[in-house]
Amino acid sequence: APHSTVPWNVQNINTNPENFVWDKDRSHIQCVAGGLYEITFGFYCQRRPVVQLLVNGEPVISAVNSASYVVHHSSGRLTGVGPHPAGNVTGLTLIDFLA
Repeated sequence: APHSTVPWNVQNINTNPENFVWDKDRSHIQCVAGGLYEITFGFYCQRRPVVQLLVNGEPVISAVNSASYVVHHSSGRLTGVGPHPAGNVTGLTLIDFLA
């Protein structure tokens, strides 16, 4: 659905659990200390995604994948190979830094 949020429900590693506070199935992570952070995400879905990262409710990074253009209001890359027997193997990915 448009304007949906993505819940965080799996954590592979948390290098500082006192700083990166999250609750299962919630759509936000609390970052206790200010600083420079690397932001990395990937979305693999059936439809072309529009992704925004919000800080305190305001969009700070946007990535749009449409049939006619790709817009990244930050760095990142977009890949696509069409239908694949293994499912969604490519998608919209982004790596950026945020202070």
